[in-house]
Amino acid sequence: MAMTYTSCLIAISPSGDLLANPSTEQIKTSTSLHVLAFTSKGNLLLNESQGCFNLKQWDDVHDLAATLCYASSSSPVSYTHLRAHET
Repeated sequence: MAMTYTSCLIAISPSGDLLANPSTEQIKTSTSLHVLAFTSKGNLLLNESQGCFNLKQWDDVHDLAATLCYASSSSPVSYTHLRAHET
């Protein structure tokens, strides 16, 4: 019984564009930031959001994050590998 978890960071630009894995500069100028994590079965596990956004924008962020995370769940990364990127 193995379960893979994936996450992604998405920013919303001042013009309303969704930016997956934004650069530091894009983060500084964004109107909001969102971190979402999903299980390999597509269930939302975590959502942390900050900034100004509306419900439609959050729905769009969720849909993009689910697509990105589901696509990456086919090539799992170990927990140790993820921890190494935190430093």
